Amino acid sequence: MISSPALDYLSRTRRLAYSLLGGLSLLGVSIGGSPHHARAAESTSTNKVSFKGDVRPILSNHCFACHGPDEAAREADMRLDIASDFDTESAIERITSDDPDMIMSPPSLNKPLDAAQIATLKSWLEAGAPYEQHWAFIAPSAVDPPAVTTAVEKLTVLNSDNRGSPAIDARAWSTQPIDRFVLASLEKAGLSPSPAADRRTLIRRVTLDLTGLPPTPAEVEAFLADTSPEAYPRVVERLLNAPAYGEHMARYWLDLVRFADTNGLHHDHYREMTPYRDWVIRAFEENVPFDQFITDQLAGDLYPSPTTDQLIASGFNRLHLIIDRGTALPEESFFRNTVDQVAAVGTAFMGLSLQCAVCHDHKYDPITQRDFYSMSAFFNNFDGAPETGFRGTTDFKRGLQPPYIDLPSDQQTAELAKVDAELASVEQRLAALVKRRNAAQAELAKFATAASGEDSSAAPPANEPTSQAEPNLPAELKLAVEFTDKLVAIEKSLAEQTLAALDQAVTAMTAQRDAVKNDREVLLLEIPATLVMKERAEPRTTHIMIRGEYDKPGDEVERNTPGFLPPLVTAGENPTRMDLAKWLTARDNPLTARVAVNRFWQQLFGVGLVKTSED
Repeated sequence: MISSPALDYLSRTRRLAYSLLGGLSLLGVSIGGSPHHARAAESTSTNKVSFKGDVRPILSNHCFACHGPDEAAREADMRLDIASDFDTESAIERITSDDPDMIMSPPSLNKPLDAAQIATLKSWLEAGAPYEQHWAFIAPSAVDPPAVTTAVEKLTVLNSDNRGSPAIDARAWSTQPIDRFVLASLEKAGLSPSPAADRRTLIRRVTLDLTGLPPTPAEVEAFLADTSPEAYPRVVERLLNAPAYGEHMARYWLDLVRFADTNGLHHDHYREMTPYRDWVIRAFEENVPFDQFITDQLAGDLYPSPTTDQLIASGFNRLHLIIDRGTALPEESFFRNTVDQVAAVGTAFMGLSLQCAVCHDHKYDPITQRDFYSMSAFFNNFDGAPETGFRGTTDFKRGLQPPYIDLPSDQQTAELAKVDAELASVEQRLAALVKRRNAAQAELAKFATAASGEDSSAAPPANEPTSQAEPNLPAELKLAVEFTDKLVAIEKSLAEQTLAALDQAVTAMTAQRDAVKNDREVLLLEIPATLVMKERAEPRTTHIMIRGEYDKPGDEVERNTPGFLPPLVTAGENPTRMDLAKWLTARDNPLTARVAVNRFWQQLFGVGLVKTSED
């Protein structure tokens, strides 16, 4: 795809930007032609039949409906979408037959093969029906840009009114390796280059592409006045260092990874993910190597001693939906969030629609349902809930759902420490008061029991007279006791006063504690925070979910990557998201670099080298 190994470019994204931006002055192409274009097209007819380029498109359009990945629709137990054993002689007979009951494809499909397609398939079958892996699943390698042939040494550049300008030297038009690939494609398509953009158009074009904003009048005038060969590179360098560049590039990435600052369901409450957004912007501004950019997001929390930025980046794993508490089954929501995370990884890093294999094997790519759930096992170990906390809590008000980290300033850290110390002191004093109050109540209860001489659960009425006598003593020693209507006072008023004073002290101290707690909440509401990823200590077991239903587990699976891609290399016995990140950024991974370059191309030129950049 590019003239040096893809990861070298991705490790220096600005170098890639320079290579791509060189084409902005020659953005359009115009339909033209010259005899060499026809000759080039004719020469391809003598080439060896290519399975990927010639055979597979025919099979896809005419055969896969009955002999493809859909097991339910498959006929004669024959698959043509993957390498398999079948009778090639019988297949030749069927595609060349005139018998409507035997010919393939069947007349009922209304997709008859034409003579050229029959010849292509026959050649392929006679060669033993060799299969080739899709080019996207083969690791990219460095290739030399095509040489400028004699036939295109002189090119006619068409003006906007389709009138040819004087021929130019192709070698002069081609200023860098990518231009030579473009020239080769133009030649193959029978097209001629458009003229170079005028300088006013060029600065507007490059400024919009790199910042999303138009240039200021002063910037335009400065560029027009600078006639040196370094004028354009200087503009590019200035734009790449502008804050607007990071913001503009981050916008594309944040859309891709489904960034949002609300939960996305039910009442769609606010959630605090702003620090993750700002981290993405800084990553583009600081030209963070792309492999590190991926690793920090997928596994920033798994570094031995993660930095704050790495923890913030791990918030990529928290960009799923969060349900309102009590509105849906947490188990189902957790499963759906895991599926969503695998789909995001497939789209953002692999350019594959992995989610198509949630319920069954993928219909068009060699992704099995087992592959999907093996990937989901990497994300099935999240230590957190899929629903919001209780309303009214500080976390809920802050838009936070654990796990998260606070990101206070130095001043906020000092203020929070002061409030926490005050809160601890108040709570300590409150606990002591409550202890005294409870002890006083217990002592009073014991004193009342001792005075009555009874340990009974029933107390006599308080308005009856009380007495004590010794009736069994000798007569001369008998005591006469005068009964009175006055109650025996057991220091009642003093006890009530003591308890009342303690109760008042507890109430006042409780109010003081609540006031400090309120001060702390006000301070916390001003402190930035962000959701982060965290692993459970004990891994969850992952199963293939039958028909993609959260409560119908099938076979157990282990963490792994799709079987049709290079094998996963692990650092330990149990693979982790860190291993997954290293697998994605490995030099032999065929997808990650291609997908990234294709997406950058799409951002700059409107359409990717492959139009479906997400798949």
